[in-house]
Amino acid sequence: MRRDIFASDFNDFLGNGFGAEPAVGQLDSDLWSVAGFNSAADLARGATTGGETTGGIYALEREGDNALWIQPGGSDFTPGALTLTLDTGETDLSDVTISYDLLSLNNTERANALNLSVSINGGAFMDMASFVTPEASSDAGIEIEAFSVTLPGTLPAGSTLVLQFEGNDVSGSGSRDEYGIDNLVVDGEIGGDGGGGSSELFVESFEGEPGVTYTLSGAFDDGGFDFFGRFAAPDPANGARDDFNQFDGNFAIYAQDNDGDGGPATQSIEIPNVDLTGYAAPTVTMALGALDSSSFDNYEAGDGIRVFATLDGGDRVLIGQFLNDGTPGNLLQDTDLSGFGDGTVLTTSLQDFTFDLPEGDVLSLEIELTSNDGFEPLVVDNVRIGDDSDGGGSGGGDGSIDDDPTLISAVQGDGDDSPLVGETVVIEGIVTGDFQNGDADEFRNLGGFFVMEEVEDRDENDLTSEGVFAFEDGDFTTDVSAGDKVRVLGTVVERFGKTTIEVTEVRIEEAAAADPLSLAVSVALPDTDVREALEGMLVTIDEPLTFTETFNYEDFGEATLSTDGPIYQYSQLNTPDAVGNAAYQEEVANRSILIDDGTNGRRADFSPITEPDGDLFDNPDGPRMGQELEPITAIFDYDFSNYRLRLPDAAAFEVREETNPFEPEPLSVGSDYKVASLNVLNYFTTIDGTTDNGSNPRGADSAEELARQTDKLVTTILGMDADVIGLIEMENDFEGEDAAIVQLVAEINARLGSETWAYVDPGQEFVGDDAIAVAFIYDTSTTALVGSMSILDTPEFLDPLGDETSGDGFNRAAIAQTFEEIETGGEFTASVNHFKSKGSLTGAAADEDQGDGAGRNNATRTEAARELSEWLATDPTNSGDDDVIILGDLNSYARETPITTLEDAGYTDLARAFEGDDVYSYRFSGQIGTLDYALANESLLDQVTGATTWNINSDAPVFFDYNLDGTFVDPLRPTDQGLFDGSSPSRGSDHDPVIIGLDLESDDPIVLTGTTGNDRINGTDADEIIQGLGGRLDKVLGGGGADTFVFGDIDGRRDSLRILDFNVDEDILDLNGAEIAGSRSLGSTLRIALEEDRDVIYLSGVSDIDLITFADDIFTS
Repeated sequence: MRRDIFASDFNDFLGNGFGAEPAVGQLDSDLWSVAGFNSAADLARGATTGGETTGGIYALEREGDNALWIQPGGSDFTPGALTLTLDTGETDLSDVTISYDLLSLNNTERANALNLSVSINGGAFMDMASFVTPEASSDAGIEIEAFSVTLPGTLPAGSTLVLQFEGNDVSGSGSRDEYGIDNLVVDGEIGGDGGGGSSELFVESFEGEPGVTYTLSGAFDDGGFDFFGRFAAPDPANGARDDFNQFDGNFAIYAQDNDGDGGPATQSIEIPNVDLTGYAAPTVTMALGALDSSSFDNYEAGDGIRVFATLDGGDRVLIGQFLNDGTPGNLLQDTDLSGFGDGTVLTTSLQDFTFDLPEGDVLSLEIELTSNDGFEPLVVDNVRIGDDSDGGGSGGGDGSIDDDPTLISAVQGDGDDSPLVGETVVIEGIVTGDFQNGDADEFRNLGGFFVMEEVEDRDENDLTSEGVFAFEDGDFTTDVSAGDKVRVLGTVVERFGKTTIEVTEVRIEEAAAADPLSLAVSVALPDTDVREALEGMLVTIDEPLTFTETFNYEDFGEATLSTDGPIYQYSQLNTPDAVGNAAYQEEVANRSILIDDGTNGRRADFSPITEPDGDLFDNPDGPRMGQELEPITAIFDYDFSNYRLRLPDAAAFEVREETNPFEPEPLSVGSDYKVASLNVLNYFTTIDGTTDNGSNPRGADSAEELARQTDKLVTTILGMDADVIGLIEMENDFEGEDAAIVQLVAEINARLGSETWAYVDPGQEFVGDDAIAVAFIYDTSTTALVGSMSILDTPEFLDPLGDETSGDGFNRAAIAQTFEEIETGGEFTASVNHFKSKGSLTGAAADEDQGDGAGRNNATRTEAARELSEWLATDPTNSGDDDVIILGDLNSYARETPITTLEDAGYTDLARAFEGDDVYSYRFSGQIGTLDYALANESLLDQVTGATTWNINSDAPVFFDYNLDGTFVDPLRPTDQGLFDGSSPSRGSDHDPVIIGLDLESDDPIVLTGTTGNDRINGTDADEIIQGLGGRLDKVLGGGGADTFVFGDIDGRRDSLRILDFNVDEDILDLNGAEIAGSRSLGSTLRIALEEDRDVIYLSGVSDIDLITFADDIFTS
């Protein structure tokens, strides 16, 4: 039976420092101490969401889940130590495990370490776990890595255990990355006895350096493919070490090509002087691995792993070995020690193997690793020495499984915690969910099962749950199935906030006693403050639930659902307001619930959330956010600080794909001529090293990833069918054939088979000094450039709240270009923009998050909007055309001040104007809104025919993108399983494209010209210039519009022009230099005689020459 020494999820920590009698939001200073900060104020910096610049200790807030958070500074915590001192209590403890989540925000160009070491009873500190942030910054946001380490041996009762988290700079310069810890648990096995079965008296997981508990014979590392020793697990820096998985902690022993540079081919691990006194059937278990690739004949004669035991200083006895089967290839267990492998194959997924030990009291163990070629890795981890005898007793306390059962409702109680914590109880009920480890179902593994009270035994209290989780802690003895009636003997505990029975014994009273689904209780999704009453129960949520987030789906098999449809960002629909936003976020929490696949750890490969007989999601377009589930039956569970729905064995449900179908093409925008905006999510052709402007590359990590990214992006661009596209997040390089913009255009033209597309050359290699830049591409068959590009890169725009001299840019440089539609001659000026993100702070006080929903850096974005509108009003391209459209990622939701500032300047948000308030282009933390815009000024607005946001990215799961690596540690992504489709635009980026239709009006006049003979010229309803070139009888019909009629004559010949519909209110008469001799009215027609050649003009519908508007020279033939 295990006992907690310490457990904290830090949700009550508010960043208020430390106290001997902790006040609200403080940690206990009798347990915690901190060294390395300059002042007491540094220890109580309050709450944050990350992105701090002031050194200190904070509480990191993440959607209701707090963590202890550290921001190192120049003289703060560099070095520093966060220390936790614990009394282990009144019983001996073995298998003492320290587990925690390490959170980090890698937003600077410096690597920082946070390492764990441990001291026992005043002894020297032992290194247990190490962590270093990458030197190169990223936009990944806050990342989480789970750590778990096990201490060697047994801690005597009353021991003092000191945990020390040590921080320091490692490499790089400038500001420091932030990091923190969460969900810290220290626990151990009481008395070293697990209650029967194999109890462990010694564990060596190689988390500490060699020296006392184990030694290595000549460890070495040549920095390449030859090595032997203790290395991080996995360590991607060297060869095949990164191919292995299923490690116990953060370190393991590796060997490869030992005789390459490191001496003999055989080297060994020695574990000396383990006391076996009192153990009747001692065994040794260890996790072993080797390469099992079918493409290599890896291991030859002599290669392998051999395990030797020496008892009481006697003979060295071979107790286990792993060799090939006589031909070069895999390593197999030699079950009969005959010299040939004949059993289980060693693989890159480490497996446990157990060997019996000879009789004796003092054991010395030796593990020999032999590798004499360049790609023959061997791995050893987690050596455990234990007793395979009965172990003396049930280990479950005072009760018997035949005792009278306690009602599950009594175990749960009507509060957050059980009133029976620490007591031994018997419960009886129906298994509603089988999540045992070690049973035939290899997928749903939570280490136990859910039990629900039979209907006749339920109480009438709505505040008490009728279900509970029975936790076996890896001690799988009785295989239960959903529907079985069982008795469970165990101890009541609160395990990470969940009422749990820690199992001592399980007995099946009646197999298949009931249909488990018949026990489900139908409920509406309750508010968060009353969900405790459903903990552990099988429920049917009797309302549709909508997928809102699948970011953790790939790694953790979980997705977020909501009631009442999709969830919008507060400031997408509301004017930012702190009080209103707080109430809205509470509403969001009440509407949201996780759905979970039944595994709590990160998955080694991609296994989707499944029904019993197939995948829930098995198509390349889903699961799409915004799609609804039919009412679902699931177990209402609590883990990792969140309530979640666990799918039981027999649950069936249906996704309503029609509620948000994938649209393979964008909707019509009412015109064949289109302008669009697209964030390409870091399109870089530079993969390694630095870019030409000295920045770290982003985007693809390999040539293969770049090819996949390009494939998706070209598909998207051609699918948009636009004529001018503003691109955001392009690599900032516009010079040379290898520039990303050049390569992208070449790939578009290659797909089309013609040199149709081009990019707008800014006339300089870099646009601004950021790693990324904005750009234009256009279809040369429909569009021409007018003049050259203009760039807005003033300090007032890049850093509007700064001192205007630092050169630091937060908003990316904006560009403007005037384009002409070739068919109509219509012109317009477009500007592409990328405002400062809501992530890391600029450092200006006005940019702090106000809690109103607008996030960080809103002031910088607002001033950028003001500067942009004023710049565009100056006609920066000198086009003389009034029509302007603003494109780009403005990092602002629709009701935030950067957008309202542009609206106040006369611009209209076209997507919202044409699609309505439910438009969105981006998803963050399950909430949607518009960050991507097309805004037209008043002059252009009447020429806009439509707008659409093509939701191909924000609704698509991240694992359908081009990446080959997992979001955390997965070696295999679903894209490696045949789901990647470069011919589909789905998840080519994280932003959706915005597409606008235009029906442009030309500023150039329409000219209709006759001949020198007798002509009949018919105008249209447009404004036109109609010119006869002379003729004895020219007849002209202007049609609608404001027309200008130009008289033309041939010298020496009498010419006449008859205008059949002259409108004195709109039309103009141009005599083209001729002089009037006289005029007279002929009823409803006016006759004008000219001086030369007796030429004459007739104007029907005009009676008086004074009503006519003349032009001296508005057209020259």
